[in-house]
Amino acid sequence: MDVKKKAACGSEYIANRAPVRFIAPDNGPCRLPRDEVSPYPLEMLPCRSVPLCSCALRRVAGVWLTAAIGWTGYGVASAEPRATTLGVTIVDRVDMTVVPAHLRTQHPVLVRHLGLAVRRALGQVGRFRIQRLPGAAADDVDFEVRIDLNQVQKVYTNELLYYTERELLDEVDLGPQGGGSQYEVVSLPSVNVEFDVRLVAPRDVVLWSASLDSTVVVPHDESIFIYNTWKYPGATDPGLTRQFLADILRLQDANRWVERVLSVSDRWIISRPGDDLRTAQDIIGRLAASFAVDVDDHVPLEGRVLDQQTSAEGEVLVKLDVGGYHGLALRHRLELWRPPPAQKKVGQVEIVRLDSTTAVARIRKLDRDLKKTGESLQQYRVISPKRASRR
Repeated sequence: MDVKKKAACGSEYIANRAPVRFIAPDNGPCRLPRDEVSPYPLEMLPCRSVPLCSCALRRVAGVWLTAAIGWTGYGVASAEPRATTLGVTIVDRVDMTVVPAHLRTQHPVLVRHLGLAVRRALGQVGRFRIQRLPGAAADDVDFEVRIDLNQVQKVYTNELLYYTERELLDEVDLGPQGGGSQYEVVSLPSVNVEFDVRLVAPRDVVLWSASLDSTVVVPHDESIFIYNTWKYPGATDPGLTRQFLADILRLQDANRWVERVLSVSDRWIISRPGDDLRTAQDIIGRLAASFAVDVDDHVPLEGRVLDQQTSAEGEVLVKLDVGGYHGLALRHRLELWRPPPAQKKVGQVEIVRLDSTTAVARIRKLDRDLKKTGESLQQYRVISPKRASRR
């Protein structure tokens, strides 16, 4: 089969899917790969040249001309997706009096890291333009994602270690605790991060909210520790006591939870400040990524009617400026509203056909007065409180 016949066969893929990018050597004629018997449609063939060849350009131009003429047969035509703009606000509510000195000095870095992680996670959803607030004009933002950072704190979590009768505990004999076993309680250094997230519509209407927190043990060297100074006074090397005990005592005074945890343990494991900071950053990044899909699911979907036609059977069909990219799915039902500034619901539509950026819907319900007058529905709004699908 020659090249012209193959290009003609591929026209159906050009008309119904993405434009075909043919293989073209520099300044050479359009050609297909050497393997002429390919199991793949033309749009899946590899491209070895960035520019489109002349026949592909003519073919794509024909598709664009067809799209410009209209949506014959109630089809859909691709367009640039209309993205929703989200503004991200970080509100720092951390009580700095209970934060250790090394985390206190790095706290502004952690706050900036939280903002960056949230904006990156929301941006990776692919539906939104992201703005930082304050900074962007309020009128440029459709919805606000508001983060209240409540805590970034060094804490301790206890772990119970059991030993057999033949095993000896380092330096201190704690004695059997019943059943012929020996054990000790070890306090492990940890970092706790807590924040609240809210999706806020104009006029401070909260559409969705959640409280997120996570506590993670900091990487540490188990050989560096201090014995509980109340249980085993003088058991720790004086050098380690002078270097680390003051920070632990300050943490106990500032946090009653830490005081209770440390008071019942036998050993307090020491972690390095740099490891504390990196652990806090890792927690913030994972928490930020965890709610991006929830925000996406709860951002209301809103579009407009671009055109209106009546089928041969007398059914009214409308073309919308939103599609699968925005979260629509077949049989998704949306409310039909009058254009702004009117705030009146006048019916309901149901999606019957869609592509990535546009859709066709049939009228399921329509206001009685609109039926009588036959008023055009162009520029009417379609609204769904939630998205029907995830891209």
